[in-house]
Amino acid sequence: MPSGNSHRPSLFGSFSQSLSTSSLYLTRWHRHKDQTPLPTPYLLAREVYSHLKFRLRRLPDGELLEQLM
Repeated sequence: MPSGNSHRPSLFGSFSQSLSTSSLYLTRWHRHKDQTPLPTPYLLAREVYSHLKFRLRRLPDGELLEQLM
């Protein structure tokens, strides 16, 4: 009976290793396929702030309030 139990961890280990290898491969393939990386939260917030600052400079007084409502 102990011999039957000794095979399970190795089977599970090889299964989990193949699963992690597959997910790593898919992740690399996805990165290769889609060359546009997602922005980090900091860069995204900076981009939004920059865009809003640009829009505030361009809008005449009062128009911003109408757009926000």
